[in-house]
Amino acid sequence: VIDDDMQKMYPKLVDADGIIVASPIYFMGVSAQLKLFIDRCQAFWARKYILNLSIREGGRTAKGFFIATAARDTGEGLFTGAVKTIKAFFHVLDTKYMGDILCAGLEEKGVAGKKQELLQQAFDAGKKLLEE
Repeated sequence: VIDDDMQKMYPKLVDADGIIVASPIYFMGVSAQLKLFIDRCQAFWARKYILNLSIREGGRTAKGFFIATAARDTGEGLFTGAVKTIKAFFHVLDTKYMGDILCAGLEEKGVAGKKQELLQQAFDAGKKLLEE
């Protein structure tokens, strides 16, 4: 067992009503830092599937949302690997995948703030997470 600040994060993940994860996309996957964080949650997988213990008390579920950005739009499948990783992560944590914002073509500084559809998607996602 590694004794570091992740020990403080585990109960926060279990107690959270919602989890929002964001990552840039590198080689069709999440960042190394996020992947390391997810990999450190392997203990939840073992608790759920090996020990047959619940993650959240009373069968409670949380809500999850994913935001991913990419500099270039390399076409279909750009976000597929990252979405699969996040869905698996949420599944282990008994967190319902409520949706995502996946945006490519953000190479230039400040371009995301100029895309009104992105701002609207973020606003709508926030409302959805609060209402459902």
